[in-house]
Amino acid sequence: MHSIEKLSANKIKQITKLHQKKYRDDLGLFIAEGEKAVSELI
Repeated sequence: MHSIEKLSANKIKQITKLHQKKYRDDLGLFIAEGEKAVSELI
């Protein structure tokens, strides 16, 4: 079962910034795209 929550404007901006290495390093976060990558991380 998939759960989708509504994202705030600030959260969307933060996620968008994760496309840049500088912000990934600063925040200690990264983006996992695709079903396979996400399922492997879970």
